[in-house]
Amino acid sequence: MSAFPGNFDLLAGGEEKIRQLSKAAIEASADLSLHARMIERAMNMLDYVAKPRAHADEDELVLQILAVRLFNSGASSIKLLMGGYYQSTVMVMRDILETTFLLDYFNSNRDQIAVWRACDEKKRNREFGAMKIRVALDDRDGFTERKREAAYNLLCQLGTHPTYTGFQMLQAKGSDKVIVGPFFEPASLDAVLSELAKTIMQAGSQTRHVKKLTLDDYRLSLDYLTTQGDWSDHFFGSKIDRARIAEIQNIIEEIERRGGLGK
Repeated sequence: MSAFPGNFDLLAGGEEKIRQLSKAAIEASADLSLHARMIERAMNMLDYVAKPRAHADEDELVLQILAVRLFNSGASSIKLLMGGYYQSTVMVMRDILETTFLLDYFNSNRDQIAVWRACDEKKRNREFGAMKIRVALDDRDGFTERKREAAYNLLCQLGTHPTYTGFQMLQAKGSDKVIVGPFFEPASLDAVLSELAKTIMQAGSQTRHVKKLTLDDYRLSLDYLTTQGDWSDHFFGSKIDRARIAEIQNIIEEIERRGGLGK
């Protein structure tokens, strides 16, 4: 039996030390803690959708599997971020954003899921390419600023594509030296954690299309929407409409009063 490469263990040990530093920094900061909580709540929602359950047809299964991909990408990104791989985290975040846009498009255009499933690579790129989906969503929402494109391109520039600008993700603040391997940088942790929260929150919001069948479903949704409201109010400075939160809270209280659903 061959020995496992010792350098891999050394690397894992260094990553764990950085993870502990990252954890301490998050625990010491109200802002970073709120970002982390937003990420966790979004992943809870994705996990809820991704878990195996009866599906009406193949199209519904596609939505479920896209949620699986989003949860796994979220788990990968937080592991990379906590371990000091800031640029690699951004690279995975681009995947989260692109997959979220596709899921959003399918939730609005259920008839296109079957087309997407059956098409070859050439047609997929032509009909369901990242730019095509972004434009369709912007047109649906009446967005003329093309902010989806700007967010997507920023992640491409900083993380996905090898660019000169992206080199900053491999440097400590105030230094022009590129660091080999993982490293701890508070400013990078702050910036990337914030962007990850904003990105995966959009993915978690796509689960609003899933029917709520149990009291736990409503409680999970309430927890997510409350955290989303707190996060948005704090970082964007404008109070969001909490009517939906109040509505779900009333539903929960009514179910509890009746002693269960359907009673």
